[in-house]
Amino acid sequence: MDHLHIRLANGMQLVFKQVPATEIAHAGLVINAGSRDEAAQEWGLAHFFEHMLFKGTRKRKAYHVISRLDAVGGELNAYTTRERTCLHASFRQVHASRALELLADIYFEASFPERELNREREVVLEEIRMYADEHDESILDDFEEALFAGHPLGRPILGTEDSLQSFTRQSLLDFKAKHYHAANTVLSYVGPMSWKHFERRLLPMFNRPVDGKIQARSPVPAYVPFHKKLEKPSNTAYMVLGNRAFAATDERRLGMLVLNNLLGGESMNSRLNMSIRERNGLVYGIESNYAPYSDTGIFYIYFSTDARKLPRVQQLVQAELQKLQKGIGGMQLHLAKQQFISRLLMAEENRSGLMLALGHSLHDHGRVEPLADIIARVEALTANDLVDLAQQVFAPDQLSSFVYLPR
Repeated sequence: MDHLHIRLANGMQLVFKQVPATEIAHAGLVINAGSRDEAAQEWGLAHFFEHMLFKGTRKRKAYHVISRLDAVGGELNAYTTRERTCLHASFRQVHASRALELLADIYFEASFPERELNREREVVLEEIRMYADEHDESILDDFEEALFAGHPLGRPILGTEDSLQSFTRQSLLDFKAKHYHAANTVLSYVGPMSWKHFERRLLPMFNRPVDGKIQARSPVPAYVPFHKKLEKPSNTAYMVLGNRAFAATDERRLGMLVLNNLLGGESMNSRLNMSIRERNGLVYGIESNYAPYSDTGIFYIYFSTDARKLPRVQQLVQAELQKLQKGIGGMQLHLAKQQFISRLLMAEENRSGLMLALGHSLHDHGRVEPLADIIARVEALTANDLVDLAQQVFAPDQLSSFVYLPR
């Protein structure tokens, strides 16, 4: 059995994968709600809600939530994205009951005590202030805000200082009632436990009735390319160049992932890194990224450089984009696919990441695609497939830019 996927009586989905020959297990809850799902007056609430999940339940104070797994060497964490919130744990299998009971307690019984609200608000406010000073981070928020102008996808996940000050305990309870229900949640487990044992001992903790209706998301507005500049107190120029791209459900998504990896992904031999950093020494760092959402996607190139070198870097970036729109050699295509497949296989070995990826896949596709099928689809990609994608996404008249210039 590669994995098991079932829907519980309460509507929650479960994906279970047994991995033998290890003592470590990973479990998590992937909730299909993020900053995109906030109402206009809730800017930053999804992230603040995630923070407050750890601040107490009906039977545990904040200290007991935090120390429950920590006391036995386990890890408990959470994060918020634009479309998801994930609550997850890693632990020795002998502590599985302790870990799963804690996840269930937080998910079903989080109490958001009044005494913790202002304390945690200050934590997030400091996070916002620190983030604003990190130009390499804030420019990406500015780019996405312009890319999805007037739409929740363009809002910074942290919210603003003003919006955060408006949140009350009732705000959290309302957000929970609206989004944290079984039909909107996937429970994911990767570890050595047998399905028979998991089903009998742990699954009943999550099969509690939590009614709710999946909320429709507002469609993204039409895309209009833009070019914006801001002056910042810095000695460095920062730039983001990008476009809308393909949704998570789009068949072109896999090809776009391979194309992005070839252009400026994680590897040191990406075309952007080799051309602009290694050969010419013009940037402190350069990368490209492609992030698919449920109904759209984003592609961007990010770099920082000395302001005097900015025109030359832009010229070289455009040259690399134009090359990919004209053709890709057979050997380069082969190596790009092999590199991407190797990264897929190595990612499979990261069991915590795999556990979360299984949960995301159920939300995105309603199923988990076997790794062998994904690899076969990568192998089937042709040079023309990638060139077609490059011509769609890298077309000069469709690219937008955001630049921070030194003040």
